[in-house]
Amino acid sequence: MTRFLISLTLLIFCVQGAFAASDNPQTDLRLLVGTYWQTEQNPQRTLQFVSEDGIAGNAGCNNYRSSISSSSDMIIVGPIATTKKLCAGDANAAETHFLQVLQSTRKVVKDGDRLELLDEEGVQLIRLVQILEK
Repeated sequence: MTRFLISLTLLIFCVQGAFAASDNPQTDLRLLVGTYWQTEQNPQRTLQFVSEDGIAGNAGCNNYRSSISSSSDMIIVGPIATTKKLCAGDANAAETHFLQVLQSTRKVVKDGDRLELLDEEGVQLIRLVQILEK
């Protein structure tokens, strides 16, 4: 009886883990190379996957570039280099927030023409829409 309960418990944990892992499967970054995205809130904020290990875009006022690395279940955005243009009004704060979102991204999930950037817990940080090549 004890073996049965242990086996049942292990089975339940395995099944729960399989469902949790499949909720938001990580998109292979190789499939995103050459694609362009913009935020739904501000089309000036863009993201381009320039290579398997590099991203670039516009944060609203300044251009940026960064490295990106991935494992089977997580991505890491490296230090972000930006141009240093003077941004008007609240643009600096909004730009800083966007760059922080990129740095906090641990998972990328593509769903049609939408791209979700998620944190370590799988919480959506931002949603982008695909745009034609610039």
